Formats: sequence, C-alpha cells, structure tokens
Amino acid sequence: MAEKKKQHYVPQMYLRFFSIDNNNSQIGIYNLTKDLFIEKASLAGQAKENYFYGKDLTLENELGALEGSTTPYLRTIISSNKLPAKGSLDYETVLCFCVILSNRTKDTAEQIKETADKFVDIFAGEDEETRADLETQRANMEKPAAMALSITKERIHLAKDLKCKLIINNTATKFITSDNPVVKYNQFLEQRQFPGGTVGIVSKGLQIYFPISPAHMLFYYDDWVYKVGDKAKDIIEINSEKDVDSLNFLQVMNCTEQLFFNHSVSKTCISRLVDRAKGRLLNEYTNVYKTDSYTDADGFVHDFYHSYNSNIQINLELSFIKQTKRGKNFILAPYSVQLRDENLRKTLRN
Repeated sequence: MAEKKKQHYVPQMYLRFFSIDNNNSQIGIYNLTKDLFIEKASLAGQAKENYFYGKDLTLENELGALEGSTTPYLRTIISSNKLPAKGSLDYETVLCFCVILSNRTKDTAEQIKETADKFVDIFAGEDEETRADLETQRANMEKPAAMALSITKERIHLAKDLKCKLIINNTATKFITSDNPVVKYNQFLEQRQFPGGTVGIVSKGLQIYFPISPAHMLFYYDDWVYKVGDKAKDIIEINSEKDVDSLNFLQVMNCTEQLFFNHSVSKTCISRLVDRAKGRLLNEYTNVYKTDSYTDADGFVHDFYHSYNSNIQINLELSFIKQTKRGKNFILAPYSVQLRDENLRKTLRN
C-alpha cells in the first residue's frame, strides 16, 4: 500500500476523544446521506479519502505534526477542566489546530469547488470558448483543501483576539461531533438579518463552537459583542439539556455526511436531531453576488463580486450568552463584510 494514501480530513487523534468506552478504536456514526445508524464502527475507517491533500506528503506530514503536538494539550484540558493561559504555547497550539481543522475538511473542499463553478458560470456566460478555457483551469486546480489551508495558515493570527471559554457539559445528554466539527456561527449578525457573509475569521460577532469530548467544548467568541457566563471565569458549566440539544443541533446542521458520538448517545437522540434538521440543511455551500461595477476611461466595465460561505441560521439561543450594550447599539458598517477591527479593511483588500 502506498505510504499515507488514506488521508484523514478529520484526525483520528480527535475522534478518539469520542470513542466507545474510550477504547480508541470504535465510534458511533450516523450517515445522513444513507440514513444509517451504526452503534459501533471502526474509528480508523472514518473521514478519510485517498490523497485528500495530494500525493506530495508535505502537507499531510505538517498536519500530522500539528495533531501530535495538540493531543496532549487537549487531553490536559479534558482531564483538568481548565484552559491553558492565553498566549501560552499550549493555548496557541490548540487555537491553531481549531482554525486549521475548520478549513481542512471535505466541506471546505466542496465549498471551493462550488465557488469555482459559480465563477465559471458568471464569467463565461454563453461564451463556450471562454467556458472551456475556464473549465480547463478549474480541472487543473490543485487539491482544494490544500489550497484552503495555504490561505488559512497565513490568517490564523487574525483569530487571536477572540476570547475563549471552556464549556463543561454536566447533563446526561453528551456532546456529539461530525465530519465538519468546527462550527462557525454569528448570533449578532443573524439577529441583524445581515445579508452577506458572517462567519469569516475577521467577522464582527464571530462565534466558534468546537466539541473536544462528550463533556467538553471550546467556545471562541468576540467579547466586544457577547457576554458569556461569569466574566471572572473561563469555564461555563451547563446543566440545561436545552443548551446541549442546541449545541448538538449545530453539529447536525454543519456536518457534510456523518455524525460521530460515543456509547452514551442513543439512536433515538440522533434521530430526533436529524428529524429537526430536515428541510433546513443548506443546499449550497457558497454564495456569490455582484457588489459594485464601474466603467473606466476606455469604456471597459469592471464588476466586483463577493463570495462567502453559506451561513447556518437556526435562531440559536443559549442561556449563557448575552449581547453587550455596545453590541446592541452598534451601527453596521456600509460594507458586505462586518469586521471586528476596521483597521484590517485596507490590509485585506491589498
């Protein structure tokens, strides 16, 4: 067998935290496409494809090194019920792992492919020659997940301003995860009915929900906009089944094909979540629309387009999150993207 041919887009080291009886080899799965519940499946056989990141193993090896560095830090968070100090090596490593994981999955690859398809339709129109040329370029595009990661690695630092708290689940209903486990959400812009992209790494009001065990979840958020739990504590203990149900529902809405869970999660629990999602799952990965156009001195028309990932919107309500007064009073900027730091606007354009 070729070396590292089977490449996991959700790391095995991560899924082991959700294994059956902590045996590190089996995991519960539900496949949405097939409507198939499997109580015990091989953990090693999940969330992988042949050469998903390419036959050049440089990226695969880099991801493996990050996974190896992150594993003991996640294990410590779970066993101690504590977050590492912000700015420490373990804190920065876990943040890096989270941001990278959000952009290395099959979902990300599908987003990039769909965006490329939509731009081909926009620029080619009815011109078959142009379409053929653009489709050739698209076909020669390198592995889309690898493309996404090359950009993500340069922008991880833009997430460092986010506050982080550790959610500890004290209920009998445990957290589930999925093949797209890092959920990006934005209650602030959802409530404003903002029409553009809301979950970019620099978006004002961004929230990131990342379950790391059946009883633990990392929650990164814009603390200019949200008040979360006790200001003096970096942990949130939840005892509300409703809160856990809402957080698990985010995993269903965000997943590509499969949900993952341990022995404590029943088929009835999964079926209830999936039934609730029916008719609400996103049909498109991305949105592309024209934002502006102008005609230059030579008479050529220049069009500007904005593309963004489709936003999950479920009118999320969680008992431990409130909006700050300044967030409620904030007047949105007249742009297609709302930034946490307006000083970045010119930088991101260049």
